Amino acid sequence: MKENVFENNVAQLAHYIRHKCTNVRTERTVIFALACRDNIQLEIVVFYHQTYAAPLLTFRIWQLQVSDDIETRRLVFDQTLIDKLVTRNGSLRVDRRVDPAITLVDHPVLGKPFYQLHPCQSAQLLEDVALQGPESLEFWWNFYSSVLI
Repeated sequence: MKENVFENNVAQLAHYIRHKCTNVRTERTVIFALACRDNIQLEIVVFYHQTYAAPLLTFRIWQLQVSDDIETRRLVFDQTLIDKLVTRNGSLRVDRRVDPAITLVDHPVLGKPFYQLHPCQSAQLLEDVALQGPESLEFWWNFYSSVLI
């Protein structure tokens, strides 16, 4: 996927993301969103990875707790929880023989710890389906978000 395809379709991708997430906003070519499931909140950031020429899906996991009508949240970096998230309804694997390559890294834009789906997974998926333009971004988002959210 070419960078200008991603840049030209950020608004369209944000539209797709709004179907499953709340508080969706864009800043230039970066999309920020929140998704909740049970007492877990996913903070999602999507942007274009130039080296792999593919969208990059990054997220942090927050545990929500309510006590005496006060809601608090704390960041969770628990491998057991991430395993549950990515395997609940399937797998984030493009090739079923390969691990999903989700790693904890310092976010390249925000400089904070985030999980990321390795961009080679996205690049391979987009190459395999051979879609172009906004259709490729919609397919990419639906494929990965169906497992996470």
